[in-house]
Amino acid sequence: MPGDLGGAQVARDLRERNPEVKIIVMSGYSTDPVLAQARELGMVGALQKPFTIDMVREILSHC
Repeated sequence: MPGDLGGAQVARDLRERNPEVKIIVMSGYSTDPVLAQARELGMVGALQKPFTIDMVREILSHC
């Protein structure tokens, strides 16, 4: 993420604005802590790059 804002903070900020928001995190880094803790951070899913359209469909089917 650009600047000092990380994915976990963005998720918190979005949830403050809209508690019903559905967030899917994606990253190209396999060691990304947000990717590893997506559910614990209240996100509906996580995608590690590269991902396929079928992987996106799978996550969206649970939203």
